[in-house]
Amino acid sequence: MNRSTSLSRPLYVALAAATVAAMACGTASAQTTFTGFTNGCFGACTPESDQANRSDVLAGSGLTYNNSTFSVTAAGGMAGLGSTGMATPAGNVDNLGSWSLSGLPFSYTGGSFTLRVSFTGPPGTAPASALFTSTLLGTVVATDNGGLFIDFDNTPIRRARSA
Repeated sequence: MNRSTSLSRPLYVALAAATVAAMACGTASAQTTFTGFTNGCFGACTPESDQANRSDVLAGSGLTYNNSTFSVTAAGGMAGLGSTGMATPAGNVDNLGSWSLSGLPFSYTGGSFTLRVSFTGPPGTAPASALFTSTLLGTVVATDNGGLFIDFDNTPIRRARSA
């Protein structure tokens, strides 16, 4: 399974969201800390909305997602995520979670995965620190070499600003 490719798309979305949040803050700072967590689930589901350690298994398969927490410092409006994930939720820190795959035979193509990324705006910013969330939808696709790829929807989403 190509975890780096699978995680890169939501990583870019989360980095873009963090950049937008940093730029929307009333107080400019050379360094800003973003703290948050991820949750994910397979199939028609809604990911949990708290940061408890969790795993989710694609039913009948050997594919497991483990959630993560992060606390990263941005410089110049950019924050990096992507430390090496572990096979347990408690081992995932400063990334968007990890997937593990056993050798069980299973037809993976066509499954779906939902990832929720939640983070707080930094303290001392205007508007006041708040929890921001973004939900990313992906499709599980088997590769020709026996691995998996989670293809996240990259369609841009524009949100209307309130007046």
